[in-house]
Amino acid sequence: MNFLIHDTQPEKAGSAIKLLFKYAKVHDSDRTAVISFAEEPDCSGDSYRISVNGDSICIYANTVVGFQCGAGYLLRHQHERIDNQDVLMSSDFRAVYFATHFFNYYHEAPIEEICDYLESLALWGQNTLCIWFDMHHFSSLADREAQDMIERCRRLFAKAKALGMKTSLTHLANEYYKGAPGELLAQNSTESGKYFRNLCGYFGTELCPSKTEGEARLLSSFDALLTCFAEVGVDYIMLWPYDQGGCTCDACYPWGGKGFFRIAKKKAEIARQHFPEIRIIYSCWMFDAFTNGEWDAALDAIQGDGGWIDALMVNIHSPLPQRLSEIAKPIVSFPDISMVYACPWGGFGCNPYPQLLSQQFQNSRSLVQGGALYSEGIFEDINKAVSLELMRDASLDPGQIVREYCAYHFSPDCADAMTDIIMRMETTLPRRTLVGGTVHCDFPSGKPVVPHTYDLLNPDAVQGIARDMQDIDRQLPDEIRNSWRYRQIYLRAIGDLALIRNHGVPNAETDGIYAELADIYHARNAFYFVAPITRRSIMENRGNGNGV
Repeated sequence: MNFLIHDTQPEKAGSAIKLLFKYAKVHDSDRTAVISFAEEPDCSGDSYRISVNGDSICIYANTVVGFQCGAGYLLRHQHERIDNQDVLMSSDFRAVYFATHFFNYYHEAPIEEICDYLESLALWGQNTLCIWFDMHHFSSLADREAQDMIERCRRLFAKAKALGMKTSLTHLANEYYKGAPGELLAQNSTESGKYFRNLCGYFGTELCPSKTEGEARLLSSFDALLTCFAEVGVDYIMLWPYDQGGCTCDACYPWGGKGFFRIAKKKAEIARQHFPEIRIIYSCWMFDAFTNGEWDAALDAIQGDGGWIDALMVNIHSPLPQRLSEIAKPIVSFPDISMVYACPWGGFGCNPYPQLLSQQFQNSRSLVQGGALYSEGIFEDINKAVSLELMRDASLDPGQIVREYCAYHFSPDCADAMTDIIMRMETTLPRRTLVGGTVHCDFPSGKPVVPHTYDLLNPDAVQGIARDMQDIDRQLPDEIRNSWRYRQIYLRAIGDLALIRNHGVPNAETDGIYAELADIYHARNAFYFVAPITRRSIMENRGNGNGV
C-alpha cells in the first residue's frame, strides 16, 4: 500500500505527515490509501484511533505525539490490510533516557543522526526525552567541553520539542565537578557498620549535602545548570540517589530517606523557580542495595513531607516493597534495556530480551505505569520498541511486537524467520567475562596482559542462529542488508559464532566483526564497557573500569 495525504490537515498532524512521507516504504502495490487526520477530543492523552473506509484512512488523535503514534502504526502495517484500531495509551510518561557519556553513541554520534533516530522512536510512542549532564568529567560549567555537552543536550531537547515530546533532566542529587575541596566530599564507607557494601558508580567528586558549604555548592551548581535550559524548557526533573551519588556519613544516614531527601527537596524548589510547571520525579533506584531499612525511611519521609514530589521512580527488575501501594502518587519505572546478561554493553551487537521485558512489565503493572528506558546506545533498538509498546499495554505479545519491527524494517517475507532468530538470541545473550581464567563480574580495573575470554552460556544455540541468519542474508537486497538495524543483528549472530569457534577469545576474525559495530555505534574511542570487543578496546581498557 502507498500513501497519499489529503489536502487539509490539522496543525498538530504536521509532524506526523512529515514522518509518514520520510519513513514510508515504496511499494509496487497498485493500491493507494488516502490518509487524513482529524482532532478528536475523546482521545485521551496520546491515544489514537484509526478509521478505515475502503481506500480512505483517517487518524484521530488529540496531540502531536498521538498523531505520530498513528502514523507509526500505518508505517509498520503498510504491507498488509489495515483495519479499524482504537489504541489507548495507558501511561502518559513513555520516556527514553539517552545516557550521553563515556563516548558512547549519544555522546559521539552526529547530532543530526541522533535526531533522526529520535524520530523513529516517536513513531513507536515515545513522548519524553531524558538527558543527563554528567558533571564529574568537568572542572566547572565554564569548561569548553562542558559547554559543548550543554549545547548537544539543548539541540536534542529542541528536536524532542519539535516532535511534541516533553523534556526531562536526570540529575544526581549530590553530583559535582572535579576539584572540590576534600573536606566537602561525600563519604563512601562501610566503617560505621550502617552500610554493608560500598556505593557503586562512585567518582569521588560527590559532595556531602549535610555540610553547609557542600550544600551551597550543590544548590548553586544546580541553579546554574538549569539556567542553561531556560530557552528550550524542561518539563521533568528526575532526582537520583545512587550510581553515582550518595553519602554514607552519619548526618546523611539513611541516604534515601534523609540526606538525599533533604537535598532533593531543596533542588526541587530551585527547579520550580526556573520552570513553575515542572514535575519532580523522586527516584528510589537501588534503595536497600547498600544499607537496610532505606525503603522504609524513604517512604516515611515521603508520607510525612512529600508534597513536593509528583511521582516516584522504581526499579522493576527486582521485587518492590508492599508499602509502595500506600503512596498516593504515580509510580513510574526505570527499565534497564542496556545492561542485562552481557558486558560490555553493546559489545556484541544487538541485545534483545523481549521476554524478560514482558515479564517485568507484567509483574509490576498493578503498581507502575510507564517509565524511562535506560539506554546506552542503539544496540537495544529492539528493546526500545518492545518496551514502548509494553508501556502502553503490558499484556501485548512481545513476539508480535518484534514481528512488526521485522516486517517494517526488513521485509514481510522474512519477518517470521527474523522474529524467530531475535527471540532465540535472548537465550544466547547471557555470557561471562573471564579475566585470567577467573569470572569477572565488574569492569576490569586495569589494562590486561592478554585479551579477556567471553564465555557464552548457551553455545549450542549460537550455531543454529548463525546458520539461519546466513540463510536469510543470502536472500535480502543490499538496501536491507546494509542497514544498521540489520547489520547489528547479523554481526551479533556471526560474532557469537566466531567467538565460540575460538573458545571465547577475540581474534582477527572477531576484530573485523566488532570494528564494523564500533563504526555503526560511533564507539571507536568509547570506554571499554560501552564499546564492541575489539582487541584494541580490551587491551586499552579505556575508562579504567570506573569512567575516569
